[in-house]
Amino acid sequence: MKDLSGKHPISALMELCNKKKWSPPEFELVDDTGPEHRKRFLFRVTVNGVLCQPSQPSVNKKLAKAHAAAAALQALGALPKESMTSTTNFCSASSSTL
Repeated sequence: MKDLSGKHPISALMELCNKKKWSPPEFELVDDTGPEHRKRFLFRVTVNGVLCQPSQPSVNKKLAKAHAAAAALQALGALPKESMTSTTNFCSASSSTL
């Protein structure tokens, strides 16, 4: 498989889905907490029946989506676990489509 570690996680995930002829990833805002001037955001992403979500929120929506994409890439084996920061991820397969 092509090395995706140098790419932005969302781009890499889109590329992987396209290559495998899967539907595009679906991002969903799970939580936005904190005061208006200091919100924290948490996204999850579904890719080919696999739901992935980082355990820690991010300081903005763009970063939160990137963390969700990186979690999905790790779960799909396209990105080594060491390449992401020390954020624990939650992933579950809603079907056996890996």
